Amino acid sequence: MAELIEKYKQITKNMGVLCNRTNTLVVQTEKGLYLTDPGETIESGKELIDVLSQLFPGKEVEGIFLTHAHTDHTGALPPVLETFSSTIYAGKTTAILLKVPEAIGYIYSGSKPGKEMSAKEFVMDMAIDTDIILAEGQEIDIGNIIVKTIALPGHCPGMTGFIFFDKEDHKKVFYLGDAFFGMKMLSKIWIPFILSPEEFRNSIEKIERIPADFYVPGHGEVCTTETAGCVAEHNIMITYELEDLILKIIEKGSTEISRIIETIANYSGMKLKSVNYYLILCTVKSYISSLEEEGKIENYMENNRLLWRIK
Repeated sequence: MAELIEKYKQITKNMGVLCNRTNTLVVQTEKGLYLTDPGETIESGKELIDVLSQLFPGKEVEGIFLTHAHTDHTGALPPVLETFSSTIYAGKTTAILLKVPEAIGYIYSGSKPGKEMSAKEFVMDMAIDTDIILAEGQEIDIGNIIVKTIALPGHCPGMTGFIFFDKEDHKKVFYLGDAFFGMKMLSKIWIPFILSPEEFRNSIEKIERIPADFYVPGHGEVCTTETAGCVAEHNIMITYELEDLILKIIEKGSTEISRIIETIANYSGMKLKSVNYYLILCTVKSYISSLEEEGKIENYMENNRLLWRIK
């Protein structure tokens, strides 16, 4: 517990970040605390409650702003909601996915999910009701803080980010969810889960145009105005690297998607487990769809196999 408390970093007068596997922004107001994505598991939710009680004794969690419905960002909700009467804020699509959590498993699998992709690490076993559904550009005044919703699609359908403006010290904190990833994470996992490479890049370009004092990704290091641009461009670069690799694989001969994934995994030295395979399959499919839309590749059938070739 002491180790987790030490991971809390105050970044403005009224805002700090609990730097965990999923970063949680903690916002202090006259009414109480507001959080962003609280984390991934029931256990981490209980740890979060204990840490908040020590850092902010007597403070209630008044509200939680959710960027998207992936379980590594929402799995900690049940114990938090059991402990506090928190208002849940989320965009329309996120609200739907929270209400029907099994839909996430279908997105990952492209069908009814099997044992691995229906596990609690990927699909919440309870539905969450959203109290306030947020529209793009909507502002919420929570006292000494104003929160603005920013659409950031690409990683997950309907994903949103949130800009928190501190009225007291006039600092802005942009919580990004998984609109981009920290450098250390990208060095470990250079193929992050993406459902639309083009939208992912567009969202990063939008982030770069929006000034803030701090940029907080869901996973990775907190960025300042000076460092955010470099991290953003690196995220864009890896999407083009994967696109180029897929094109090179297809250029060597018409191929099917299982062969593309095998070649990518061998190229990067991965030893895939079935869970990894499902996630990479979903991501590679999104890249292939994007390349097809751009007119760079096309599909055709041969011996009942769906194959891809350069157009």
